[in-house]
Amino acid sequence: MIEQTLKLYDRYFENCLFPEDNRIDEGGINLIAAIYLSWPIKIMQAAISFGFSALFLWLFLDFNYENLLFFSIQLTPFYGSLFAFFTNLCLSVIFFPLGIFFSYYYWKIAFKLILYWLGRSDDQMGEELYAASLSSHIFTIIPLFGGVLQSLAFFFLLLKGVKVRLNLSPFSSFLVVLFPYLLFIILFVITLVLLAMLMIAALG
Repeated sequence: MIEQTLKLYDRYFENCLFPEDNRIDEGGINLIAAIYLSWPIKIMQAAISFGFSALFLWLFLDFNYENLLFFSIQLTPFYGSLFAFFTNLCLSVIFFPLGIFFSYYYWKIAFKLILYWLGRSDDQMGEELYAASLSSHIFTIIPLFGGVLQSLAFFFLLLKGVKVRLNLSPFSSFLVVLFPYLLFIILFVITLVLLAMLMIAALG
């Protein structure tokens, strides 16, 4: 079991360099395996964030750690924001797999849509590229800037994988990878406009 997991991690880290080589039929990593391998890294990232926050409080704010047990009682702005931070940290770990699933299935729909416009087929390529790009979570363990680096790495790995697998130009690959983000923004704006129209109609 441990040896198998280590082999999976070897493949997982290889995807950081060669996302286009991740093919499920050839021993590559599928979505479930990528989530399984990324979750411990997410837990490590949360632990590092907690440790740095605790160190900051201890060094600069003369924080009384006994108060950590009484957040629900001491709802001052400081303690309230600190409680929200730690709660968000825990929830982000607990619901990490669910968030990845929702993100993937939305991305898969958008990816299939643009592939249809390009006259290409998906097969397992969407899952393979997305699973390979999840290896970008290794960057989240870097304090302060890990989240930004992970997002950039995720986008770059998708870009590299799409460019090679679809044999597209760099600009076309960029548009393909950018499309799900643009579609989300468009749908979000349309939803806001519809909600505003409903509220105006209800008030009128």
